[in-house]
Amino acid sequence: MILVADCTASKCDWHLLDANRIGLCEKRTMGLNPMIASEMEIRSLVQELNGSFRLHRISRVEFYCTGGKQAVPQNILLGFFQEYAPDIKVVVEEDLDLAVKCKGGSPAVVCILDGNTKSCFYDGLELHKRLPDFGCPIMDDGSSVYFGRELLRNYVFGVMPESLRRNLEDCYGLDDSEILQEIYHGTNPSGYLANFGWFLIQNQEHPFIKAMIQIGICKVFDHILEPYDKELKALPLHFIGDLAYSLKDSIKVEAYKRGYGTVFFTQSPMEKGDVHHQLNLG
Repeated sequence: MILVADCTASKCDWHLLDANRIGLCEKRTMGLNPMIASEMEIRSLVQELNGSFRLHRISRVEFYCTGGKQAVPQNILLGFFQEYAPDIKVVVEEDLDLAVKCKGGSPAVVCILDGNTKSCFYDGLELHKRLPDFGCPIMDDGSSVYFGRELLRNYVFGVMPESLRRNLEDCYGLDDSEILQEIYHGTNPSGYLANFGWFLIQNQEHPFIKAMIQIGICKVFDHILEPYDKELKALPLHFIGDLAYSLKDSIKVEAYKRGYGTVFFTQSPMEKGDVHHQLNLG
């Protein structure tokens, strides 16, 4: 069996597949990036996974995240998983690799818009990235981390409408000391900010939030997708992620304004059954 993880700053979705590539069960845990997570966080998560999936039955883990394809995170995860399954294989890949698999084999421009923001051009055989991968907080335009930061900025600057401000406080129990603690001393500041994405989605019809969403989406097209403008005039555009799916109406409007006519949305890469057949179960 294989355990596949699709991870962002705020969450990891784990999918257990059998030898016939049939999904057996799923689990959502806290977000994890093995490049920056502490040893205690990783150990705790692997222990939780063992309780859910009984890791000794699993032959391979495929972990898709920001900064994958590096030896460091692969070796870190391998060590912890081997405590429960000595013969297990662990492969760490870029989240864009999973995104490309989910949209099929035809050429397209692919954009992840969820806990982070990334883009690439897939020519049908290879994935081409034209931007460096610096992640949060430099290159996260339009992500849930970006919107969480914008919400908090408007909250602390006092420019958010009072009714919306009270709603935000009620939903998250905000106070200055908690914000300072989570942002500067918390174990996962990006995850903390990304959790405000839920509030944005729930209130996306509010005029203040709608304007904020419009600015963020424009930044996605201006910065994240601009390097692929030529391809976008001729090829479909695929958005992957919970946030993109929730904001798809606003994204479609902006895409059509810019002359990009064919836009597809996938909430989760693993929701497409054909993805299972592209995963290596060796």
